[in-house]
Amino acid sequence: MIKSELNEKWRQWKGDLKADGFDSSKTIEEIVSAVRDVRVDEAQYRELVNHWFSDKAQVSHTYYK
Repeated sequence: MIKSELNEKWRQWKGDLKADGFDSSKTIEEIVSAVRDVRVDEAQYRELVNHWFSDKAQVSHTYYK
């Protein structure tokens, strides 16, 4: 039970990061340099932003619309 709640909070937090930071009109560098949350490690955020721009994530996003 606790594990599923933690998993849901983690997914929600990543979704909030994307909602606040993702802009398809900006470059990866622009998005990474504008991270506003001090809890976010820049290297990990860069990997996450790279994932958002990946073909796999784009297909997945289109699927769930």
